Amino acid sequence: MTVQSKTNQVLKGALALSATDPQAGVIQLEDELKLARARGDMASIHKLARNAAIICSSGLGEFRRALAYLEEALRSQPDDASLYALSSDLHRVLGDSDKAEASLSRSVVLAREQGDLEMASALNAKLASLKTS
Repeated sequence: MTVQSKTNQVLKGALALSATDPQAGVIQLEDELKLARARGDMASIHKLARNAAIICSSGLGEFRRALAYLEEALRSQPDDASLYALSSDLHRVLGDSDKAEASLSRSVVLAREQGDLEMASALNAKLASLKTS
């Protein structure tokens, strides 16, 4: 079994587990993240940290913890527009409108650069709404 196959298998199990026990799902992802960090496997770090952030925010309501995972995912793949959009949401929930706006602006730029004009347009509308609120 390849390293990526093992990571995908752990991720699938953790996501299934998180439906009924989000904390246990995050623990599984964290265990696999430790191994990915030791290997310097940036693709696995990105995938695992991103999903840990999502579970922490939506399943556990632990927004600061989610942001820490998200920042790790961004370090492993700094051109992921969707991560900046999620980062914006977390900063907004945590009350930091300046960071929320900066993250969303970065997300718009990245989406445009990557040719995803539909995503850029949707994010730009969200940014305009954020600026008026």
